[in-house]
Amino acid sequence: LNLKSPRIRMEHIAAEDLTLLKSPVATIKVFSKGVASDLSSYLIAFYHNTTLFYTSLAITIALTVAYLLPGAHQYYFGIAEGWVALIVWWVGLGILSSVGLGTGLHTFVLYLGPFIAQVTMASTECRSLDFDRYGDNRFLCTTEDIKNLEVPGVFDIIPLVMLEAFLWGAGTAIGELPPYFVAREARKSGKKLQELAGEDDDLSGWTGYLDSFLDKGFENWGNIQKGLLIMLLASIPNPLFDLAGLTCGHLLVPFLTFFIPTLIGKAINKVSLQAVFVIMVFNTETLKTVLAFLESWFPMLKDFMEEKFDNVRKQFHRVPGAAYQVPPKHILSRVWDVILIVMILYFVISIVNSRAQEYLVRSQNKLANDKKSR
Repeated sequence: LNLKSPRIRMEHIAAEDLTLLKSPVATIKVFSKGVASDLSSYLIAFYHNTTLFYTSLAITIALTVAYLLPGAHQYYFGIAEGWVALIVWWVGLGILSSVGLGTGLHTFVLYLGPFIAQVTMASTECRSLDFDRYGDNRFLCTTEDIKNLEVPGVFDIIPLVMLEAFLWGAGTAIGELPPYFVAREARKSGKKLQELAGEDDDLSGWTGYLDSFLDKGFENWGNIQKGLLIMLLASIPNPLFDLAGLTCGHLLVPFLTFFIPTLIGKAINKVSLQAVFVIMVFNTETLKTVLAFLESWFPMLKDFMEEKFDNVRKQFHRVPGAAYQVPPKHILSRVWDVILIVMILYFVISIVNSRAQEYLVRSQNKLANDKKSR
């Protein structure tokens, strides 16, 4: 493709020839121009919205000046900084755990699990919930006479860790958004290109048959039904949820219909089960009760579960952030990771091709209209 003259390029390139496979350099250049055009349009619209623009500017200036000036208000800024740091830390760890499509960091085992374990052990040793969880005196007993105190139970300890667990779970929900947005953007870009070119939906080829199958399969599903299914999938550990995000994006499921059930499933349901399990493992009184129950009713499971609990205790009985030996993945898990990565790449390539072709068709239509008006 001739890239020297923009006008000749826009007039003579056929949209179907502008793909990463056929013309990678030209496609990337036209895609970049399209993205730059969209960004400039958004910035101009934000600037012309005077109320939003000047309100945002005034708030930013006021907060910056207040933060830099000394005074009694710095105490409240310090509290706010602590909360922001706490939120960013745990949400960020959650994002790192799920954003990698199966290749993310094991931040539950590295950070949240050990934190819950330390809180549980401190509660058990101190026989109290009155201790600091952060700072130089974290997990130190403040009550001297503990002989006559009862050991806190599972449901007494849960409130101490649920904020961190919720924030971490919310981060994992946010980490599931990239596959959703990539698939949705690829589908929307394809539809917009067909509208600009004046074409009907192309249902030929395997992608067309797949689109038709998915659309017909879920056309009678309401948003509530879709949300319940998404929440169920998000509430249990399973490798299929990445595929659920891709499917929801491809089907153009509304953002809130996807994200809110994902947030509830991961940040409330799933993480609560994980927290209860870790607390049970490190709360000796509760663990003794569970093992006694198994020995009475399911003796064949008692030794197996005791070994599992011991392995988990060894896994979490570390300083948060200490070296962790990641267990090797099963071959099927590795194959599944490769499949997900290929799917994401397919959607990314579709977005680049569709956006480049969309900008090309828009430019060609504009040039044609300019010629007619002369």
